[in-house]
Amino acid sequence: MVGLLFQNFISFAYTNSSATPQSQVQFQPLISYTLGHGWYVKSADSTWTVNLRHGTSTTMPISLGFGRVWKFEGPELNAWVSGEWTAYRQYTNITPMCTVRFGLTLLFPNVEL
Repeated sequence: MVGLLFQNFISFAYTNSSATPQSQVQFQPLISYTLGHGWYVKSADSTWTVNLRHGTSTTMPISLGFGRVWKFEGPELNAWVSGEWTAYRQYTNITPMCTVRFGLTLLFPNVEL
């Protein structure tokens, strides 16, 4: 699976004349590959943030993780772990260089009413 989530945040309708205008673009690349027997690898947890005003921050992290889905009689259980490394940053004061994420999702089957 390959995908991309794109968001563009802009400010408008200023109510405060001293407020700084905002313009930010966020990209979230999504890549996932099924290995079989419930296992998968993914790169879908990092969000690239680009502020479009001069002298504002830009961060571009890269993530890689793996997970497994267990199927039971009723619900399914999805457990995963991923790591993230900030490959590029500019004009940022505080940005984590490395991040580790753990996740657990309980998937309930469709219930007919």
